[in-house]
Amino acid sequence: MNLFFYDKSILLSLAFAIGRPMKVDSNSPDVRRGHFARVCIDIKLNKPIVERVWLRDHWYKVKYEGLHHICATCDYYGHLTRDCKVQKPYE
Repeated sequence: MNLFFYDKSILLSLAFAIGRPMKVDSNSPDVRRGHFARVCIDIKLNKPIVERVWLRDHWYKVKYEGLHHICATCDYYGHLTRDCKVQKPYE
């Protein structure tokens, strides 16, 4: 992510696209973590997770910490792809 976007207000705006922001990691605006920004966000685990956000002509991947059971088929938390009950449409 461009260093311009490491501003706390921009990070919170991006976080609103995912859920309800709680706080920005104090190391993120100072760019101490390299190319990663960390924001604590309250998300609804009974809805599909957001995989990426759009900002100024570019998609940015969202990585979740501590959520290990996310299904790649339906994007819901709580089970893995092999246990998913959703039928994936033929492509």
